Amino acid sequence: MYIVFILMAFLFLLIGIVVKHFKCYFLIAGYNTMTKEQQAKVDIEKTGNIVGNFGYAMFFIQILASVLGYFKYETLSFMISFISIMAGVIIVLIKAERYDGNDRNPDGSIKKGKKIMIAVISVFFTAIIIGISILMFSGNKASDIIIGNNYIEIKGMYGTDILIDDIKEVSLEESIPKIIAKTNGSNLGSKLKGNFKLEELGKVKLFIDKDKPPFIFMKLDQSYIIINFESRQATEDIYKKIKEKLNEK
Repeated sequence: MYIVFILMAFLFLLIGIVVKHFKCYFLIAGYNTMTKEQQAKVDIEKTGNIVGNFGYAMFFIQILASVLGYFKYETLSFMISFISIMAGVIIVLIKAERYDGNDRNPDGSIKKGKKIMIAVISVFFTAIIIGISILMFSGNKASDIIIGNNYIEIKGMYGTDILIDDIKEVSLEESIPKIIAKTNGSNLGSKLKGNFKLEELGKVKLFIDKDKPPFIFMKLDQSYIIINFESRQATEDIYKKIKEKLNEK
């Protein structure tokens, strides 16, 4: 995925250069559809500077996202990329409005309709940013586990319920096989949650911090579930409880 961020970075850099320095103002959305009379009311040079600076800022942020993606912080890199673009769009809209005479009253104030539009867009984007931040926090939080008489419940993001009878075997391992792909999950550095594909094991549901062994392997009919906790002692204690449940079958 980091390659995508690199391509986006250089696309933003190109936009910044051609708009700010080569005056390619036709690339500015909205301005290119205005009539000549409407364009005459826009301070396009200052607007172009805003858009160009946005391109430069996004270039550096996307490069940061690509570096994080390269080091396997894929979820974090995506969130940084996505949130920065949305926040940047809001800032550009608000700043560029100062130089658009078409949306101003004779006294220089912004027309009511335009204020409402900016407010709606800002609220919408802000809500998305907050939602993504909540998801990021949830993905970084350690999963809780409840062991009942005949089931195991893993709570939190990508949580699941497991019947004790469905567990074919359980083991405690010091490492996990190489991760081939993430199919539907979250990986914030060493913290992995969700559905992945691993060498030798195939489909696996992970709830782990890969830098904190050991790991509890639970083999089901067609897949594995692997979990661990903040400390070795906590992981070993849960393993013993699961093992006891299996021995009771």
